[in-house]
Amino acid sequence: MGTFIDHQGKLKNSLLIKGFSLSFLFLCIFLLGYMLSADLITRLFPAETGDFIDVWGPPALISLVCSLLCCSLMAFFTEKVIIPVAFLFIALFYVLFILATLTQNDPALRILGAQMVSIYALPAVVLGNILSWGLYFLYRRSRKNRIARVK
Repeated sequence: MGTFIDHQGKLKNSLLIKGFSLSFLFLCIFLLGYMLSADLITRLFPAETGDFIDVWGPPALISLVCSLLCCSLMAFFTEKVIIPVAFLFIALFYVLFILATLTQNDPALRILGAQMVSIYALPAVVLGNILSWGLYFLYRRSRKNRIARVK
């Protein structure tokens, strides 16, 4: 099937371990991206009107750049699927953070925490998964085409 499935049809354990470890590197890249560029990016958008673009624009733009940076690491791995697997772990972390914020006793903290996690993590999860899985499937298709031409 693929290099990430063993002969019994199960996921290789090393793939999960590598993806899990790589997800922490990606989280660091996203955190650094937010810390280093948030002030610059927020200057590009109109001031505090509360519109959809004002709220979601800066985090989405930063997440897009960081996702592209993370996906560019695909060129350095022989098992290209490690990058999308790492973004799946980031999606799992997002769900866990949302669940953790929803367990707060104070309703105001619950709402504020869920909003903050969603505004900064959801664009990274969505854009990262779309880009990484899209690039991975494009790579697989081009690889199949090259193999078919050789035969």
